[in-house]
Amino acid sequence: MPTATQGHVAAPRRQSVTRRAVAIAFVLLPLNAYWLGQVEGVWHGLHMSCMSLPANNLLLLIVLVGINGLVKQASPSRCLTRAELITIYALLSIQTVFLGHDNLIGLMGVLPASAWFDTPARGWSELFHQYLPDWMVVMDERAVSAFYMGGRGFYGSGLEWHWLRPALGWGALLMLLFLVHASISVLMAERWTLRERLSYPITRLPLELTDSGSPPFLRRVFWIGFAVAGSVDLLNGLSYLYPSVPHLPVREMDLRRYFPGPPFNAMGSTLVRFYPFIIGMGFLMPADVLNSCWIFFVFGKVQRIVGRAVGLYHIPRFPFQGEQAAGAMVAIVLIMAWTMRGYLRDVIATARGRDPTRSDGRRTVRYRWAMGLAASSAILLGLLCLAMGMSVAVIVGFFALYFLISIGVTRIRAEVGSPSHSMLFVNPQEMLLVWFGGRSLGKQNLTLFGLFWWFNRLNRNHPMPVALETLHMADVVRLDRTRLMAAMWVMGLVSVVAAFAIYPALFFRDGAIKAAGEVLGVGSDTVNRMNSWVGNPQPPSNWGRAFTVGGGLFAALLGLMRTRFLWWSLHPMGYVLGLSYAVDFYWASLVVAAACKGVLLRYGSNKAYSRALPFFIGLIIGECVVACGWSLLALVLHRPMYDAWW
Repeated sequence: MPTATQGHVAAPRRQSVTRRAVAIAFVLLPLNAYWLGQVEGVWHGLHMSCMSLPANNLLLLIVLVGINGLVKQASPSRCLTRAELITIYALLSIQTVFLGHDNLIGLMGVLPASAWFDTPARGWSELFHQYLPDWMVVMDERAVSAFYMGGRGFYGSGLEWHWLRPALGWGALLMLLFLVHASISVLMAERWTLRERLSYPITRLPLELTDSGSPPFLRRVFWIGFAVAGSVDLLNGLSYLYPSVPHLPVREMDLRRYFPGPPFNAMGSTLVRFYPFIIGMGFLMPADVLNSCWIFFVFGKVQRIVGRAVGLYHIPRFPFQGEQAAGAMVAIVLIMAWTMRGYLRDVIATARGRDPTRSDGRRTVRYRWAMGLAASSAILLGLLCLAMGMSVAVIVGFFALYFLISIGVTRIRAEVGSPSHSMLFVNPQEMLLVWFGGRSLGKQNLTLFGLFWWFNRLNRNHPMPVALETLHMADVVRLDRTRLMAAMWVMGLVSVVAAFAIYPALFFRDGAIKAAGEVLGVGSDTVNRMNSWVGNPQPPSNWGRAFTVGGGLFAALLGLMRTRFLWWSLHPMGYVLGLSYAVDFYWASLVVAAACKGVLLRYGSNKAYSRALPFFIGLIIGECVVACGWSLLALVLHRPMYDAWW
């Protein structure tokens, strides 16, 4: 493939985004929305969208590939091309970003929470309700009660109009955020794809599944892995329905029970869970990061134990693992930006019409549009937040940190391909409160910090990695990137509409108070944070500042050691993932994956590794198919089923 520096070489013409591919994705949108809304939202099950490789997208792609194979045998001229399958997968991915657990499902719990959880004793109506923009929340007593209690229809109730203004406000914010995310991805794509040649592990399965030349399911070892993973979830699913059926205890162990006394009880919950899906994805990760993730998870537990042993637990929040991870994330992105300074200068020069590579001009147009969209969307985003009441200085600081973290998350996905990146403690709110304190930020800003908590509290379900991975897949199959990104933006907009059309109706029918764990959790967490931040604002935390700086310096040291010593394998990205809650649920699965990979590479060969790889892909797809199968059966029977992951 000719690079951007070889402007004199004519690149092969890219395929256009076809109407039928887009139409198929639109047809699947209602199914995807209802599936995610009912299973993840109402029943709080499976958490498909929380993974870097969402199982719902993967299953739908597998089904499409299978149907396409049958069509190809009957009428080869009518079958979908690989580029069309990737188009559909990309559009399904952006659907899941907007519709998923940590985005619009979580937002559903935030909109009515202030009214529902308030009581005369709490007095929140006097404390912070006046700082909430009434066009971004639902405060009508009847609408709020119907949402939580259920048992009534949404449409025709006269209450649906209370959701219209929040739909418009939050829809505008989400679409502006996506424009900035997509624009930054366009600006970073050439550097990370063509120059650094990052591996994009999350795209490996969709690209292999759509490659008619060597799909993994043609190999026997793949089906062995598929059978192993599928059997675990099939047996445990049957045991869920019929308790007399034995089950495999793959998620029951917590090491905390074996260490009830101090100082070891300071380790807190230490779950030992084995997920075939995670073991397979871990096997695809680079070995150094794979090992670093679980090593730094253990390191975090050791910090807690040592802190209890030497009496440091009188310091609130010790050992400040969130601050360590946040500092490390900032350091990683700033160091990366410094190493890319020449490239960034070239990007700016190209956008201004002085392309140092002397390419054919498309690069200039692409960067000019990306920078223009990013700047104009950021300005509109700022004006929207200003209309909500956030101050200019806080808008700048909040979104500077938010997009910095977004770039870091995207880099981790592109380079590492971690199964999930649930960075609970790495967010702009906590960082600003640590450095500036709540008292100096003001009650209006603190209230909006809480209102914004839902879309950045965990950094999963993130749009920027999906945008960059889509650009990479488009390059692989020679798709028109501009039209594909435009189709993704339109699909995102329609997904927002679908969520506000479907999700409130589900909760009006079933009642959020009866089953919706995450919707209740995000809502109560939001208002409790508002209560804490506004009602009891704290000064800056000197300990928090110190551990943030310390985390950044330690990450920089890890990076320096990697450049100076070839034998050094501890990775700063593993430090971030290990301390930030990202691997707490599945660290043991990463240990298994690391052991398998280490044995194959140490005592086998690259050929042995390649031969074993389809087995681990089989683990991923086997658990995906059976776990999603249980969730689809749940939709048919309208009752919760076995949750294979959480």
